[in-house]
Parts: sequence; C-alpha cells; structure tokens
Amino acid sequence: MHHGTKLAAGLLAIAGTVGFASAAFAQQPPSKAEQSAKYRQSVYQVIVWNFGPMAGAVQGKAPYDKDAFAKQAARVASLTPMLAEGFAIESPTAPERAKGAKASIWSNKAEFDKLMQDLVTKSAALAEVAKSGDLAKIKPAFGEVGQSCKACHDKFRAE
Repeated sequence: MHHGTKLAAGLLAIAGTVGFASAAFAQQPPSKAEQSAKYRQSVYQVIVWNFGPMAGAVQGKAPYDKDAFAKQAARVASLTPMLAEGFAIESPTAPERAKGAKASIWSNKAEFDKLMQDLVTKSAALAEVAKSGDLAKIKPAFGEVGQSCKACHDKFRAE
C-alpha cells in the first residue's frame, strides 16, 4: 500500500503540473496595444524619475549638483525620442490606453508628433547646456522642456 500511496501522490503531482501549465498557456498574451501602452508608461516613469530631481534643483528646493544634473538631463534627452515608439500602435480601448493617453493622439497624429519632436529637441538642448554646469543658462532651457511637456499634456493627456 505504501508503494501505491507514493504512486498516487506522484500522479497527482504530475496532473497538477499539467493543469497549471495548461492554465498558464490558456491566458491571452498582451495585445500589441497593451504592450505599447506599458512601454510608453515605463519610459515616462524613467523620465519623471530623472526630471523630478532636476526640477527641485532649478526651483532651489534641492541642492544643485552639476554632475548629477547633467547626467539626468542626458538621460531625459536619450529617453524622449523613445516615447514616439510607444504611440506607434493605436490603443483602441480605454483600458489599453490607460494612464492618460487621449484617443485624439491617433486622430490628430501630425500635431501630436510635432509636439513630441519639440520635446525631443528641447530635451537635447537642455542636455547640451547642462554640460556647462551654469545654472543661470540651465534654468531657461529646463523651463522650455517643461513648457514642451505642458503643451502636449494640455492637448493630449487624459486625467
């Protein structure tokens, strides 16, 4: 009987593993639109992670460290061109758009793309001036990046 108990336990373990694997394969993979939304949200998170400390320094709410600022500005400049990739596929339903993308992004793509390019250009300019370490020159460039973000958010970001 002891051998039979081991055999039964083994068969149950195999059946459980097969059942678990079947359930895992039965789940639908994320759609391209869902993947696109997750991608862009991730890129935005990394931008915000770097932009926040720069805002604190520019506003005098945090110490200004020229090397850290230049590194963060360079990161933002390298990330902003990646944002457009996250909007390449239209997200047809609200759950897939999630976290703020209005449907008008895709119906007014030319204007959206122009605003995104403006962000890329101004982020690159900020990264360049940040290399100087001159906070007096950095502040206006930082403000232009912020205005570029705001222009797009005002038109295309859903709350």
